[in-house]
Amino acid sequence: MRRLVRLLTLTQLLIACAADGSAPIYDNQQGTDCSGKCDGADDTGYFLDSYDAARTRFRATAARVAATHPGAELGRYEVPSAIDQDLTTDWVYLPATGTPQRLIIVTSGVHGAEAFVGSAVQEMLMGEWLPAAKLDTTSVLFVHALNPWGYKHRRRVTAAWARRSVSAAAPSCHGCPRGHRR
Repeated sequence: MRRLVRLLTLTQLLIACAADGSAPIYDNQQGTDCSGKCDGADDTGYFLDSYDAARTRFRATAARVAATHPGAELGRYEVPSAIDQDLTTDWVYLPATGTPQRLIIVTSGVHGAEAFVGSAVQEMLMGEWLPAAKLDTTSVLFVHALNPWGYKHRRRVTAAWARRSVSAAAPSCHGCPRGHRR
């Protein structure tokens, strides 16, 4: 049954890629060039074709949004890399206007290659949802490009070949999960 599900999933992926003329982005240590596979037309205007362009736009939008929210904070964390010296995770925090009771966190780029969608969603939320949102008791934190190296190089992994979503374990966890390489 597992084999059948895997085969059907792979078949759907291949059909989807063939239909739009692109190829899947692979995680690989062989350095196969997988870039340029998700470029294309975007009728919404939210999707940009590079990490650098999306980061520039996020910073501009975040600054514009922060200027209209009292107590807003902007920041960035420089991500060290031997390959690229210009990688950052950027953020904007918008505190509740009253007593905070909730926090909404909107991230992008946990899997670098998938950050194009997350960045577009952040842009849409900051531009369309946020102006009408009532933030009396709710604070909002937008974090852009948690894996900037993967975003820039269109890989799910970091420069150290770590996957942000599966590379952390609870303190009670010992060893590798079943099915993972040791």
